[in-house]
Amino acid sequence: MLQLAPGLSSPAAAGQLRLLWDALPLLLLSPGPRLSINRGNAEICHRVKSGGGRSSQAPLPAPRESAANGRSLERRKLDIALEHYENRDLHKARRTLTGAGLRTDDFDQIYHDTLEKFPHSPSPVSLLDPGNLQASRHQLIFGEASGDDEDTDSESLLDAILHEKHVNKVLSKFTKSAAADLTGWRPFQFLRPILRMDEATKDAYKNFILKPLLLGYGTGIDQIDSLLRGGIYYPAAKPGKPGLRPIIIGSLQRRLSSSLFTRYHRSDLTHFFTQAHPRVIQHSGGLEDGAIRFAKLLQCTLGPFTHQHIPSEATLLAYDPVVMIGLDCKNAFNSLSRRALLDTLLGTASQGYFASLGEGFLARPGDQLPQCGSFAHRVLPYVSHFYQGDCRLFLKRGTQARPFDCSRGVHQGDPAGLSLFCHALHPFLMRVADKHTNCTFPLYADNITVVGRLSDASAAVKDLIDTLRDDLALDIQPRDSKVFSPSWVDLPPEQHSAIVAFIKREFAHLRSFSVEMEGVVAGGIPLGSRGFISNWLRDKLAALDDDLHKLGSLSTLHPFACKHLIRATHLPTLQYFLRGIDPEMVTDACTAFDQSVLLELGKAFDWPSSDGGSDIDFDLDILNPSAVLSAGWYPPSIGRAGSGPPSPTRLLPAGASGPG
Repeated sequence: MLQLAPGLSSPAAAGQLRLLWDALPLLLLSPGPRLSINRGNAEICHRVKSGGGRSSQAPLPAPRESAANGRSLERRKLDIALEHYENRDLHKARRTLTGAGLRTDDFDQIYHDTLEKFPHSPSPVSLLDPGNLQASRHQLIFGEASGDDEDTDSESLLDAILHEKHVNKVLSKFTKSAAADLTGWRPFQFLRPILRMDEATKDAYKNFILKPLLLGYGTGIDQIDSLLRGGIYYPAAKPGKPGLRPIIIGSLQRRLSSSLFTRYHRSDLTHFFTQAHPRVIQHSGGLEDGAIRFAKLLQCTLGPFTHQHIPSEATLLAYDPVVMIGLDCKNAFNSLSRRALLDTLLGTASQGYFASLGEGFLARPGDQLPQCGSFAHRVLPYVSHFYQGDCRLFLKRGTQARPFDCSRGVHQGDPAGLSLFCHALHPFLMRVADKHTNCTFPLYADNITVVGRLSDASAAVKDLIDTLRDDLALDIQPRDSKVFSPSWVDLPPEQHSAIVAFIKREFAHLRSFSVEMEGVVAGGIPLGSRGFISNWLRDKLAALDDDLHKLGSLSTLHPFACKHLIRATHLPTLQYFLRGIDPEMVTDACTAFDQSVLLELGKAFDWPSSDGGSDIDFDLDILNPSAVLSAGWYPPSIGRAGSGPPSPTRLLPAGASGPG
């Protein structure tokens, strides 16, 4: 039986539970998925019905071919994309048509690759002191809401987190087609009818469903709790390269609770990631424009892109330019040590850390670790339930299903997973930065970079690699790690070769790293020479152009879908480039893209070549990217097209400084 938190077992609470029980028939009749399995093709179809039997949304077009007749993969993708389009999730419709999607090869091979993604190790079952959990639960139940949460009008912290404005905001982030959990419910379809009920029923749902999850209460039965901690595992393909990206969809209630935690503490996390250390700055965990801020911080710390001539071998030996060394962590989210995760949330080391840094930096059991106090103390019960102990995951395809255990890392699919990963990583980067005072450490999720003189940065990277491996169970993937310096841009080829040979000879731990001479891509933004940026932009715009051929086939099912998808997906992509790259370069690159947009639209919709005879609204102002971008369709603080590159310091966090 589910354990109820203290304070939830009063007579009033019992009455609320009765209201929730009485409301269950209404929930089952309200809009939500009904799973019906067509045994002929083993395909699960989600049908949305209302209590009166009438459709609650426009009916989806029936597929023209049955699975028994061998419906092609492309046609399946079109049908799924159209479902997303009808649900107004245009981004997901585009990704369905143009993305790699899920792995569809041999099931046994997928299962084999999956086990490599989830290395098994003893899980820290009894690491947390019950007293720590009770203290965190007491703070959640009886603690006061933060002072900046004025609109909640609530004295209880738990009630403030579950305030209706936060629930509605989180719900708005879930699309109608967001993935269903093990029970078949999708977030929007399950929660919308609850939020439309009377206050007593909504309070009962919060008190008896969400509050126990926030307080970390389970059933007390290991086998059942392992299932509750797990979920459905989706093996997503990686576009353009082998391997898979594991996505885990847990229970709907868990996803909602996790989202509420991270939303309520977003400002505290942002302050911790950007202000806790002057030279360790993370732009992730929900920070707005995090990727662009990360790229601009790198651009700022690297300094001007001016090359330096190296005439002789003797000069090369004394060569010590400012470099950026980017580390790629192998399978980072699924390999993170949960012991280290729990220790950073507790703020106390349960074992020795930082042995690779030397005696002066060693943390012994019982020593304090830096943490974001408000978030760490309050999320501890949730993490103790879902990440302390094995969880059971299920790989399913058609009639095939295989379970396996997961005992390391955070779940990609858990809304709090990214924040938990970043919070665990931050104290270890701070300790490395304390030893290497001449280096800066910009981070974005698992993208870890070190900026400093080559001699300083290489020494910091060596200690960082050892610390990540020994303390966090994270390994570096050398072939995807890079070394770059702005002083190498536009050097003659013979000097490029000399620099590469010098680095591989003098720095053994960097031998397998890629030495980039013209530029790198950080947070999806290119940094480097104008030629490097122009070539990168040209390739990206060519990829968008190729997408038009795939999007155009959607017009056979819906006449305006292709145009709407371009308006909702291509232009925001161009806007993102504009905000992170020189606006003039982006606008110039778009002039060649305009004609291809109109050409592909003309093919898709069979537009006449002359000006007359068409009843279709061309919306040329929307479909002309350079015209829209030139009109200033981006934040005015970044600068307008033609005004030159924006100042990197405008996107730096408070307290950060530029080069020099």
